[in-house]
Amino acid sequence: FFKDEFPASWRRQVTRRYFMRIRCDKMFYTIMDQLPRSKVMRRIKLLGEENITHAQAKESGVYVALCHFGSHHIAGLMMALLGYHIAGVRDPKESAVRRYVQDKFRETFPEVSKMRLFPATSFPRGIYRHLKSNNIVASLLDADRKRGRQTKTVPVTMFGEARDCLIGPLQIAIRCGATTLQGFVVSRKNFYYHLIVTPPLIDAEAVTDEAQTIANVIQHYADGVERFAREHPDHLMNI
Repeated sequence: FFKDEFPASWRRQVTRRYFMRIRCDKMFYTIMDQLPRSKVMRRIKLLGEENITHAQAKESGVYVALCHFGSHHIAGLMMALLGYHIAGVRDPKESAVRRYVQDKFRETFPEVSKMRLFPATSFPRGIYRHLKSNNIVASLLDADRKRGRQTKTVPVTMFGEARDCLIGPLQIAIRCGATTLQGFVVSRKNFYYHLIVTPPLIDAEAVTDEAQTIANVIQHYADGVERFAREHPDHLMNI
């Protein structure tokens, strides 16, 4: 991603930190349902909670745009455990291990059992209804692959290159008048996690040209992803 911006020694250091982080994150993810609830809650810190509070005060729903950088699979669990009614849009071809772990979470945590998961290829009516009920929908917009001809993307500039980002959930959020926020998960030492929620990417009440609005929001989102990657290079993943 960074081309020749940094020396080889820096790359080796970041690579080592990446494997240390991802190994710890995956272990925490697979055993979290076996940990005491109090211990799990002490390891979650939500930064930017006021942005969610202000967004929900408008009673039009909240959309949180995530990215593949960092342990995004923990974000939904964090939000649910903190008491938010959240739904995720996910790949319908979720791995068997991921489905098994999610089932364990549902058995252990009542809040997680209330989470809704919409397949990315499903009809969007469920997402509309969830947002219209002033709930939260979250999904990844930095497309790792296209899931068919119906997949909607727009080009952005990220890391000095042209890349495609998904727009389906964002388009639904804009049409619902929902507030669009951006979220990141930062892994800290000793299995602590910060869930960062930014201020709105757009004023939902000021939308006039939908296509231009989507293009502007997606580029703003891409700029945020690049800033996050530069601040936390050991959180990078391939997209």
